[in-house]
Amino acid sequence: MAPFAIALMGAGLIMKSAANAQANAAQAESAAANARFYREQAAFAEMTGERKLSVFDSESKILYGEQQSAFAKAGVDVEGSALFMAKSAYSRQQESIAIKRESDMNVRLAMLRADHSDQEAARLNDPNNQLMGTLGNVLSFGAAVWGK
Repeated sequence: MAPFAIALMGAGLIMKSAANAQANAAQAESAAANARFYREQAAFAEMTGERKLSVFDSESKILYGEQQSAFAKAGVDVEGSALFMAKSAYSRQQESIAIKRESDMNVRLAMLRADHSDQEAARLNDPNNQLMGTLGNVLSFGAAVWGK
């Protein structure tokens, strides 16, 4: 192979390796930005879950009070009804648990995504990853030069 062609292939190898390094750096920054967003999303999901639970608690207490008032107006004594009290308490407890679980799962999902994005950024920034890409380019260059 002509020396000029080898020189061009060598220059191409260097440019390709540099472009790969820049692409990896850009992808790593994108993955790191995603991780930051997912952590914000987790904090928001936690805050939203707490808010939903607070709103549900307030609304269910109001509804419970309205039910007691309606029964009292109708002449029904619900204070003596253990079954009514137990069902109301159980329903509120179950809904509270469901809201908390949903919130916990949303937080967990966002944190898993954040961790995955952090790992992706670390992999892309890993010098060994860069070295392996460059080594692959060098081997391809060698095969093209000496294979002819």
